[in-house]
Amino acid sequence: MSGGGGKGGKETTTSGIPDWVQAPAERNIDRAELAQKIGYMPYYGPDVAAFNPTQLAAFNSNIGAAEAFGMVPQGSLTAMQGMAPQANTYAGGLQAYSSGNLFDQALAELESRRPGQFAQYNKMFVNPLTGVDPTPPPVVQQAQAGSGSGRPSPSQVNNPHNQYYSSRVSS
Repeated sequence: MSGGGGKGGKETTTSGIPDWVQAPAERNIDRAELAQKIGYMPYYGPDVAAFNPTQLAAFNSNIGAAEAFGMVPQGSLTAMQGMAPQANTYAGGLQAYSSGNLFDQALAELESRRPGQFAQYNKMFVNPLTGVDPTPPPVVQQAQAGSGSGRPSPSQVNNPHNQYYSSRVSS
């Protein structure tokens, strides 16, 4: 006697990347590969506006009043005491401070304390002074040599023995 309730069978469904998506997706990945080589681009423009002459005069007036009433010793304070040494002048005469020099100092400090790590990090990006493209790491070079772009080809995607394969099998 048979215990079945119908004919047995097997359904196999595979999925892949549609042709209309494949080429634009590859171009997008290629563009991302180029963009990631650029590295961090620091901002060297004005970050914080400097005090204008009227503000400095008001500070000095307050200091003068405090000195006149004996609240602080004569000549012990200045309006810019503890501030950055000198504001930078930008287009249109704007007086402001920039963190660009602090960034450069931090990089120089990193290079002096951890020269190997600093050099390895910089190998990943385009040289900011010359524009020379970095050499890809050996793992990426091997992947590029094997498949051209380092990405799986459509035949790899549709291969059930490959990690990129997507399928659903039911009985």
